[in-house]
Amino acid sequence: MDGVIKANIALRWLMGLTLAAVVLRLINLDAGLWLDEIYAIVNQFRLPVTELLTTYIGDNQHPLYAILASLSVSTFGEHAWSARLPAVIFGIATVPALYLFGTQVSNRKEGLLAAALLTFSYHHVWFSQNARGYTALALAAILCSFYFVRLLRGGKNSNLWMYGLIAALGTYAHLTMVFVVVGHFMVYLLQLVFPGNTGHRFTHWKLPLLAFITAGTISLLLYGPILGQVIDYFVNKPSLEGLSTPQWALKEAIRSLSIGFGAGAVVSVGMVMVFVGIGSYLRSNPVALGIFIFPILITILGAFLARGTMYPRFFFALLGMAILIGVRGVMVTVRWSAQKILRGERREMMAERLATAAMIIVILISAASLTRNYQYPKMDFQGAREWVVAHAKPQDRIVSASAAAWVYQKYYGLDWPRMMTASDLINEQNKNSGNLWMVYTFARYIEASAPEVMSAIREHCVDEKRFKGTLGGGDVIVCRMNPIKAKS
Repeated sequence: MDGVIKANIALRWLMGLTLAAVVLRLINLDAGLWLDEIYAIVNQFRLPVTELLTTYIGDNQHPLYAILASLSVSTFGEHAWSARLPAVIFGIATVPALYLFGTQVSNRKEGLLAAALLTFSYHHVWFSQNARGYTALALAAILCSFYFVRLLRGGKNSNLWMYGLIAALGTYAHLTMVFVVVGHFMVYLLQLVFPGNTGHRFTHWKLPLLAFITAGTISLLLYGPILGQVIDYFVNKPSLEGLSTPQWALKEAIRSLSIGFGAGAVVSVGMVMVFVGIGSYLRSNPVALGIFIFPILITILGAFLARGTMYPRFFFALLGMAILIGVRGVMVTVRWSAQKILRGERREMMAERLATAAMIIVILISAASLTRNYQYPKMDFQGAREWVVAHAKPQDRIVSASAAAWVYQKYYGLDWPRMMTASDLINEQNKNSGNLWMVYTFARYIEASAPEVMSAIREHCVDEKRFKGTLGGGDVIVCRMNPIKAKS
């Protein structure tokens, strides 16, 4: 009876968290779009579903999400919120899914605390308001992990089909889901080779194997119409070298974590808690730990082999498991410390309450960071455009470079010329006697594609206004060019 009462209480808390997740992910949903969202709207979401099924334009295309967003945009009209609506729905669904998975690999309390941290997570709210396939990927990874654990324990045939279908849809949402499934397969192989502490042979090997085969088969069926285009893209379309390196990805991940949890010292403490959680799972549930560790290793290897680039978002699928491990680390650390300090018969109960209180503080710290997500758009192309148009005189010229030029030409329909060389800038200055305004963003991409322009910006362009965004390096800057002399 006690277990039923606890389950009912947990269910009520979970319903409250899910409702909170709805509210937090709808606030400011119509804020400014960032580059990849705009690119997807222009090149994918405006297309009919029939064309999306047979067209692959590059790794910016997340096929399942493109189809759902196309349906949303065609139904509700083209808005930032309608393009993001599928991401919101997937993001909300991930909260109860994480609790469900947590009860499988840990316990009800840690599952509920993990769901609460996810609900108030800056990063998960950010991605839930991002018109890309990452929240679908995270949801698929959590649900697949749930059914995978059940299959390893001798689950039913329905678990097999659920795993196969969800894994395939996750792969159709984002190709990095393949790394998650391969990670699961590595855990499966280890289960075959090492029988575990009991010494008994692993007898439930057939259903997991059939689940992997089912996932691969359905994935191939979904990708069938565009498979050749996908292979051609990854084989013949090299990415820009020296930009999205593992070193850059690590720095960007630390910067992003600092936004969600505070100063670098707090992030450092958090990393310690993760390692403590890893140690605890290694002792109590190595299978669950393998579900987290192996996809990380496979993702790193796959990123190198596929295109040689790496972004922190490649690991977003593992956010749920990472949170569960972090929760375990906090609970174990505080519980152990309290038991060493406290005395008396109620020591264990007090230690448990202190551990729970510590996690509530972590959740509150995470919730406080959400103000930044609502304070700024992801990228403020609209604000920069309105400001420069308002301040430019009739005889002035407005130009742009790299990604910003594409956005203003293709999405906003403006005739702002795209600057590729220093000569382009000089020619624009010579056209009249007015000021030359430059609107740009992502300096590192300009450096790679148009180094002369970036050099001229640094030497001759005076910043007039910076429009902040929540995307790393995504501030949109308006500057005014001083005269540039042609090199003799």
